[in-house]
Amino acid sequence: LPSSRSFFNEAPRIGEQGYVPTETDVLHVRQKSTGITETHFNMGQLSIHMFDVGCQRSERKKWIHCFESVTSIIFCTALSEYDQVLLEESKTTRIADSLVLYESIINSCWFFRTSIINKIDVFKSKLPKVPLEKYFPEYTAGPDINKAAKYILWRFMQTNRARLSVYPQQVLLFSMDTTNIRLVFATVKETIPQNALKDSVI
Repeated sequence: LPSSRSFFNEAPRIGEQGYVPTETDVLHVRQKSTGITETHFNMGQLSIHMFDVGCQRSERKKWIHCFESVTSIIFCTALSEYDQVLLEESKTTRIADSLVLYESIINSCWFFRTSIINKIDVFKSKLPKVPLEKYFPEYTAGPDINKAAKYILWRFMQTNRARLSVYPQQVLLFSMDTTNIRLVFATVKETIPQNALKDSVI
């Protein structure tokens, strides 16, 4: 995991008596998502019910039925995983699997979606060392982070065969930057009322 190095580097501090995790420490912790986790919170006058679902292939059949009545979908994928393979299938990269999953969602449900591509900080450091062209031969723009990110985003948008409306704001997040999450919630806050109005039109 990308966060492992951070914990090893901070081992002396973490091992001190009375250690209290920092905000960055908490963000580096990864917990495997299994099943469906529901969280309720308020955003202004909106009451939000958010469902976090397991990403592993074996988990998908548990949550696919939950799409029937949701207003918005936040689909997250890590740019930095373009060279990492699945545990279940060593010949398939994680981002290729993410593309397949996104395609199955966007072409089977009539929803607006908010697409978030994160871990751009890890992506930036990896790109010069591990060429994107090795995994996407048709990409030819070299280690330019903006062009590479836009190319991957373009690949996701090309899966929209049904030509459904996708919310146009695409957010590139630094995985450890807490301020960027405000952009995500601002987008969600805007799309939920819009979609609710569309659903109410007969």
